Amino acid sequence: MSLEQLRGTSPKHLARMAMFYLAIVAFVGMWLMIFNFGLAAFFRIWFDPSLVDIHVVHHVTFISLVWVFGLAMLVQLYKPRHRVTTMQMALLVPIVGLVDTVPQALHGVLDPMVFVLFAPVFIAAALHPARGDLFSREQLSRDSLNWPLLGLAVLALVPVGLYAIGQLNLQMTLSDEHAAMSHYSSIAYSSLLMVVYAALASLGGQSRRAAAFAAAFMAFVFATISTLHPATSAIGPLWSGAAVLWGLAVVGIYEWSIRRTKSDREGVSKEEPSPAD
Repeated sequence: MSLEQLRGTSPKHLARMAMFYLAIVAFVGMWLMIFNFGLAAFFRIWFDPSLVDIHVVHHVTFISLVWVFGLAMLVQLYKPRHRVTTMQMALLVPIVGLVDTVPQALHGVLDPMVFVLFAPVFIAAALHPARGDLFSREQLSRDSLNWPLLGLAVLALVPVGLYAIGQLNLQMTLSDEHAAMSHYSSIAYSSLLMVVYAALASLGGQSRRAAAFAAAFMAFVFATISTLHPATSAIGPLWSGAAVLWGLAVVGIYEWSIRRTKSDREGVSKEEPSPAD
């Protein structure tokens, strides 16, 4: 039996893994309990006019984030050692979420339940079987970065950043029902997270496909709901089209880079002399 296998059967390791899975299960339970209506309504709202109101853009955009957040944690239940990117995605939700929680705290409307929901995420990250890879410097190596994808993220940061600043300004200055429900800050939060996920997909290390598709998914949802129901905080048709094209570019460039890397590796392998030569 190897040293790695011995460590895997040690009481300390087993206890850590038990706590890790307990944190994941606790999170998923709270996720389903807190957002049960919104998770289901996300699919119904496209066909049920009774669910459409002045908050529709805020609700749908935010619940797309909630779906990504929950699934990123849920997949940790299966082979978590290979789920580094999705664990990073889950960690980024409360970190980028400061854009939302800080204005809520300043207005005295922050729900303490948010800390209860976020706690298992940090616990799971601390106990993760691949926790050493969550903050690896190798991911930031110039040679391992996907530069075209990183460029797309930087390109989107300008309009998205200006949009987020505008929404945060509304959150801090208005006293309407959207501000009372922290909708302006939550949609600023959701829009910024799209860009952050695109940047995450550009890093080196294990497969980043989940981050690339999450960024595209959230951009598609934001653009589509803004076009179908141009309510408060919706972006115009031109920006909606740009968001869709950006999402397609994020996925396209990621997939192209993966196939190019695979092709390069196969080419190198074929050029290597066989043992008989």
